[in-house]
Amino acid sequence: MKAMIFAAGLGTRLKDFTQDRPKALVEVGGYPLLDAQIRKMYAFGIREIVVNVHHFAEKVVDFLENYPNKNIRFYISDESDLLLDTGGGLKNAAEFFSGKDKVLLHNVDVLSDLDFQKLESDFFGDFMMIVKERESARKLLFDEEMRLCGWRNKDTGHEIMVVGAQKEAFEFSYSGIAVASGDFIGHLPGEDAFPLVPSLLKAAETYDITGKLIPHQWIDVGKLHELQIAEDHLNTYFKRWLI
Repeated sequence: MKAMIFAAGLGTRLKDFTQDRPKALVEVGGYPLLDAQIRKMYAFGIREIVVNVHHFAEKVVDFLENYPNKNIRFYISDESDLLLDTGGGLKNAAEFFSGKDKVLLHNVDVLSDLDFQKLESDFFGDFMMIVKERESARKLLFDEEMRLCGWRNKDTGHEIMVVGAQKEAFEFSYSGIAVASGDFIGHLPGEDAFPLVPSLLKAAETYDITGKLIPHQWIDVGKLHELQIAEDHLNTYFKRWLI
């Protein structure tokens, strides 16, 4: 399995720490977020990793070029000129993957204790989102077979339903972690900069877009007050992979 780490974000919610560095290099428990993700991926046998860059791109590139573990091959998906959002960023990286590849997709600011080998063996469909039951106004909707059938904003009541989909049976929140087939990535609907979820809703009309509910410890390191919580999470659930 190959991997892609989404590291191009501006880190506006962590602005006290991202004035002079990208969010990917903000430290939790003494480890830059990007480093923590790479170490865990390596522990699960991943040796080829794509990283997209935009905000302080040169610092991320320098970090990867000087990364001490030379058994990992890094590929840079450069968004320096235009931040492509999650959907556009993924499609822009399609050249790094072949049709036979299974690709782990991982936000740089998400920490979890998920077993990546299990994700690879459980993968089904063209794009499998790891989902959670957590507090969020924005919900992904799935049918009885956990195929994506819609999206709902519970605060506004706005819905987007997949044309021709089965009736919804479950609603979950996206974890920022997924597995995709290499072939599908290049066929993601959208051009230039576009968000991922609306594109997946369109793709679900013709492709097998699925969800996988796996109980796991998880935290999104997106806000200042979450940094200490994230450090505790890292020390409790994540540190065994930081070798």
